[in-house]
Amino acid sequence: MLKKHEKIYIYIFTKIFAFLPMCVFILNIFKNILKFFFIFFSIFSYFFVFLIFSWRLCFFSVFRVFSFYITYIFTKISKNIFFFFFIYFFLSFLFFLDYCFFFILHVYKKKYQKQFFFCIFCFYRTFFCLSCFFLSIIQSFFFLLHYI
Repeated sequence: MLKKHEKIYIYIFTKIFAFLPMCVFILNIFKNILKFFFIFFSIFSYFFVFLIFSWRLCFFSVFRVFSFYITYIFTKISKNIFFFFFIYFFLSFLFFLDYCFFFILHVYKKKYQKQFFFCIFCFYRTFFCLSCFFLSIIQSFFFLLHYI
């Protein structure tokens, strides 16, 4: 017969292991929501860049995000975890550098300093780069869980 504290330990462990599939389900929902926001903000960025700035900058943004998707597809096909981590974090770093370069290039120009839309766009770019970075971390985590 089990002692009282052993019954408590068994009860706690069964509750924890019963809750783990629910945690994975919640994390999958969270991952899908982040994917939706990533796609929405990337599409919105093309339109916003094209309206405010130029078609060259819009083309650069489109090319950058399509390269991200192509890398994602090739990584899923190859199923190489080191390639996955390297490419995702490298592209996230490029997103951050892209924002920094964009900010330095345009904020210090006189014609853009007083535009209200440009301030909104800089805030949006910051949010977009951070969301891409966190999305890459979360997707890398789920890819790692697949191999464990």
